[in-house]
Order: sequence, then C-alpha cells, then structure tokens
Amino acid sequence: MILKQTDFLLQRPSIILFIPLKAGVVDCLESIIMRQYLTFHEKILLLVYYCFRLAFQIFKVRGLTMPSSTRPSVQKPEPSQSFDRLLNSLRGHTVEIHNLDKVYVGYPEGTGPDLERLRRACDEKLETLALNKARLNRLKRADFGLSASMWWPNAKFDNVVVAMFLIIWIFTWDDDLDEKGGSVYDNFEAAETRRKETLEYLRCCLGSKKPESYTKPTSPLILSFKPIGDSLRKGFTTDQCQRLLKNLEAYIEGSRIEQDLRMKATIPTIDKFWNYRLQTSAVYATTSVLELCSGTQLPQHVFDDVDMKSIWKETNIMISCSNDMFSLKKEIAHGQVDNIVALLCHNKHLKAQQAMDEADAIVRSAKMRFDKSAKKLAVKYPDDTIEGRQIKAFIEGCKYNMTGNQNFSLVSPRYGLANFKRGNSLVFTL
Repeated sequence: MILKQTDFLLQRPSIILFIPLKAGVVDCLESIIMRQYLTFHEKILLLVYYCFRLAFQIFKVRGLTMPSSTRPSVQKPEPSQSFDRLLNSLRGHTVEIHNLDKVYVGYPEGTGPDLERLRRACDEKLETLALNKARLNRLKRADFGLSASMWWPNAKFDNVVVAMFLIIWIFTWDDDLDEKGGSVYDNFEAAETRRKETLEYLRCCLGSKKPESYTKPTSPLILSFKPIGDSLRKGFTTDQCQRLLKNLEAYIEGSRIEQDLRMKATIPTIDKFWNYRLQTSAVYATTSVLELCSGTQLPQHVFDDVDMKSIWKETNIMISCSNDMFSLKKEIAHGQVDNIVALLCHNKHLKAQQAMDEADAIVRSAKMRFDKSAKKLAVKYPDDTIEGRQIKAFIEGCKYNMTGNQNFSLVSPRYGLANFKRGNSLVFTL
C-alpha cells in the first residue's frame, strides 16, 4: 500500500524538483498545499518527504552526525581505544604462575665457573658503547654475565663471552627502537634507516658480499657488532655465519612489524603475533651461536631435518612465551600489550588468570613436542656416531638455554620478580 502511495513521486518527478530547499520553509509548505492537482494523501506524503530532505540538509551543513537510532552501521572503536581498554582490563588483577619447578623436569641447569669474569667483561663492554649514565647503570644491573653463565654454563670462557656480547648487542640495539626514550622509538622512518644500515653492516661483518651502495653507519651501537663478527668468523664456518645472519635478518624484520603495530596502536591476532614474536625474541639468533658454545659443528642436512627444525622452533616458543609471562607485570606498568598473555585476553576474551594458564599450557605443550623430536633424532642419529653425539650435545645446550632463561628471569632485576615467589609459584598484581 505504501509503495502504491509513493509511486506518484516517481511518475511525476517534476513534483520533487519544484521543492526549493534554499527557499523559506513557509514558502515551500504553501507551494505544496496550493498544488490543486495533488490529492490529500499525496500532499501529506510530499510534506513528509520534504521534511526528511530538510533535516538531512541541516545535518550536512552543520556537520552533525545522524542520531544513533538512524545510523546505518556501528563504527568500530579507534585502535588506541581498544589498546587502552585492554590495558585497563588487566590492571589490578592478581595472577599466578604455577609450579615453576615442574616446567623443565629432567632438564639440566647450572651456573658456569667464570661468572665473575663474565660480569667484569660485561661491564667493560658496556663502557665502550657511549651510553648515557642512567642507561649504562641500568644495563649493568641487568647482569648479562649471570644470564650468559646460566645459558651456557659449560662453554669455554672465550666462547661464552662472544655469546654474551651478542646478547648485549641485541638488547642495546632493540632498546633504541622498542623502549620509550629510545632514539628512534617513535620515528618509524628513522627506524627504517637504522634497520637498513644495520642489515648492511651485519652482512659485511659476517662475511657476505659488501653491498654496492654500502655506507659505514655512524651509530656506535651498530658498529659495536664488529668485534662480535670478527670472533664469529674465526670460530665459525661460512655456513654457520650465514645461519646466524639469516636469523638476525629475521629479528630485524620482526622489529619493523612490531614497531609498526605499536605506533598504530594496533592489537594483532594471535597468529600474527607469533609470526613476528618468534623473530623479535632473538632466540633463533642465540640458538645459532649454540654450536660455538657447545663445541659442535653439524652439517646442513641435520639442520634441514624436520625434527631438528622442531627443536629450534619449540625452544623459541618455550623461551619467548616464558619471557612474556615473566614480563607481564613490567609491560602492563609501562603501558605495553605486545605480550601473549595480554593478547590471549583480548583475542579469546579470557580473564587475566585464564590467559596466564593458557600461556603456561603453551610452554608445556612445546616441551612435549621438543622431547618427542629429540627422541626421534636419537633414533636417526645414534650415540655411536659423531653426528649423533654432536646432536645430543646441541639438544642439551637448548635445554640449558631454557632452564637458564627461567632461573635468570626469576632473580633478574629486569622483571623484578624476586619478591613475588610463593613456594614454587609466582604471584603478582598487574
């Protein structure tokens, strides 16, 4: 019925055109009423139509929005609003990480005999990096010497020093991009230049062909990689250097994705997060120097083995996820949500403790997969072969990395967790 009553507007388009919106309202109403060839119902419909047109014109001219009841769709909140909402939903909640003593049951752990020498070497290295006093003292308190001693307790001093210097380089390089106050923290274009210069310099230091457009970087932090590269080229084969380079390139690419998301206040999906988190954790890079610290030299076909690839990946997942669990309190305090626990809350609509429990389950599931792959490798490469013994030593090194990472995290001032231990668990408020 309504359609039939409004058909006349289409049949007589001149009726619509005669309504002068710029004219006075009274004149328009009189014009409609005085049209004698229109029926009463047609005049009413035309008046309603005119009123809608007039209302729309007013909204458009004054820059107003349509009333909520007439909006065609609900707009999504700004990314920064979702970001802040996630932070606020986590703050104030108390969470617990359960049974830390059972995570790596059966895995070796320890602290190397050269701890104090490593600490002195660490402080001397940091003094050469042209850092401001506050940053220098903070990095000294981070105790990289203890970290290296726990990660590689059985390594020769000269080798573990190289691995420790690599960790220091990664931390200081990353802080410039990822920490508030960093020189390129909020400048993506400048950070891209920094990444490009770093990649070119790493390729030169690790033996790759020097790029034609290569320009020596001016950043002391980038240049501080040279002694690391020199030491690695002496102790590594070309393949080992290239393996480390590939993983450092992935680390730097991951930093680009991470910074881009942070500056746009975009909360990633779980899958997207893991894609770059396994790069930015730099665990692949530290695993690359494990051959140096474990005294092994494995052929490429071993690294191409699907189970050896699993060893690398599960090691990365366990260390990366554990670090996110341990750093959650610090990161929420600093307004950061680039953390698996926070992202589980957002993407799966979980409460803080539920998300922490799921992160814990991720670690324990990764350990099961790691152990399964280790057993398969033991069958493929028995202990009575050179490759078998070296693979076993490499896997033991991965286990030391995992236990060393957890034990160091619990006492390191970096996370400030020493006062939150409750028996074999951690309990803290965000």
